[in-house]
Amino acid sequence: MNELILNVVNKYLEVFPEESDRQQYLIKYLKSHTSTQIADWNNFDGHIVATRFYICIV
Repeated sequence: MNELILNVVNKYLEVFPEESDRQQYLIKYLKSHTSTQIADWNNFDGHIVATRFYICIV
């Protein structure tokens, strides 16, 4: 799952390179946790659960 989400984030950054700094925490999080950890609701570092991936551009 990590690689899938990282792929989406990287494609997003190709379109919006100015967002790179803002997305570094997410990228670091994905690289330092296993797929099981990022989906675990008990992971107090954070977790990712969704049926869709939304990116809000403000």
